[in-house]
Amino acid sequence: MRKMTLALALGVLLSGGLTMAAASWMNVNAAVTRVAGFRPVTRYNVSGSVAEIISASPDGKLLAYTDAGQLQVGFVDINNPVQPVQAGVVDVSAYGEPTSVAITPNGRYALVAIKDVEEEISAQQPGVLLFIALENFSIAAQVPLLGIGPDSIAVTPDGAKAVVAIEDEEDPDNPPGVRPGEVNIVTLNYDAPGESTVAEVPIDLSAVSGANTVADPQPEFVAISPDGATAAVTVQENNVITLINIASAQVIRSFALGVSNHPLADLIEDDDILFVQPFAGRREPDAVAFTPDGQALVIANEGDTEGSDSGGRGFSVVDLNGNILYDVGSDLEAEAIRRGHYPEGRSENSGIEAEGGTVATFGSTPFAFIASER
Repeated sequence: MRKMTLALALGVLLSGGLTMAAASWMNVNAAVTRVAGFRPVTRYNVSGSVAEIISASPDGKLLAYTDAGQLQVGFVDINNPVQPVQAGVVDVSAYGEPTSVAITPNGRYALVAIKDVEEEISAQQPGVLLFIALENFSIAAQVPLLGIGPDSIAVTPDGAKAVVAIEDEEDPDNPPGVRPGEVNIVTLNYDAPGESTVAEVPIDLSAVSGANTVADPQPEFVAISPDGATAAVTVQENNVITLINIASAQVIRSFALGVSNHPLADLIEDDDILFVQPFAGRREPDAVAFTPDGQALVIANEGDTEGSDSGGRGFSVVDLNGNILYDVGSDLEAEAIRRGHYPEGRSENSGIEAEGGTVATFGSTPFAFIASER
């Protein structure tokens, strides 16, 4: 059994106010112990309207970000982290809306997932994958994807493959199951990027015990194991994680994530923070990240379906068989209250909505960073 230690810090990272929690694990399952935290180095307002998804270059000196509001992808030079500089902006409006970006391990391209911007969802067409050359911030190629509504992209450590979560959110004219979400695996061709090939991985949740709305899988976010062999995909509205063998483009297993129990919560929107009610909500995670040993996953339990039981209001650590190793329970929202960041106007929805998550090692200590959208 492993014990989890927890460090909390408030931070702003390009896109605006996100409450950040940093956790290092040493034994998940026992008491949470506070350790030293992190402080923001600076704040930078990017060119455009928003910065939503961010990817760093291998040397850590360049950031790429998606700006769905302006239909562009921006780049920020952080050679001097205290004084970031806008390095470039690429207009992608001719292709659609950028939803995710990942810089390749060799630093040559920024791969951008693009979804169709047709207003009528049922008329939307499959998305594309753009290759943006970082040497001059120009579009080098586009590769048609096989699914509608790509929402997240990750690249294997060796740079050979990209994995794309295809969400395909439905509307009343497109009943659940008519266009189920899926995963695309792209074999990258660096010398002729337009000739990269795409394999389709269907997501079938019909046999997954405890899954929500099994006829309409909606993959949300993808992470890749440190050895590059496995992709973990959150199927958010369905409260499921699917593991995929990247080499064979085959599903390994899918498992439901159950509920997160909170001894204390504020469930009434009345302009008064009363952290007194018990709560149990489906985790429905957005972001997912592998632990450094590749044996577990850190999930940010945002929640994304209607109803008062949606969202885990925190984060969990789960093993690759679906066993919950650790759940933060009420502690993350309690910390948000203490620091004046609790969104009381969202109490009847999903509270702080833990949305983002990643893992990094500082010195010899591995940390998980959880971003709360609200």
